[in-house]
Amino acid sequence: MIRHPETLLPFFRAKIEAWVAACEARDVELLVYCTYRSPAEQEALYAQGRSTSGRIVTNARPWRSAHQYRRAVDAIPIVNGKPDWSYADINRDQVPDEHWWAVMVEEAEKLGLEWAGHWKSFREYVHFQDLGGQTIAQLYELEGPGTQV
Repeated sequence: MIRHPETLLPFFRAKIEAWVAACEARDVELLVYCTYRSPAEQEALYAQGRSTSGRIVTNARPWRSAHQYRRAVDAIPIVNGKPDWSYADINRDQVPDEHWWAVMVEEAEKLGLEWAGHWKSFREYVHFQDLGGQTIAQLYELEGPGTQV
């Protein structure tokens, strides 16, 4: 299930739809719960644990996240009919070892998606993205605030 797939760039949406289908073919159901995130939403998340209550959930300020460029999703498996939020926490010390996470990552990587669980710092196991061969800095210059997309 993909919430708000229409908010993704067409090339990325096609990859996410293929990813969901590939996982389902291996009996792993996904919930893609976050697609596009506005700069205001990103700012609110960045403030969390800093200037507002809660734990820190991102190091990305607005326009420094692939979500603003419509090239990222956050997803979790559905296990026994319910979303499995156990690895939605950021910065877990261990990579998830349940088979459904392995399937999610394998199928994502087959499609060229980057899994944030491989990042060296601030691992985010629910985050998958495709920057199309560019960096966030390049996307900022091409598509960031003040540009016409």
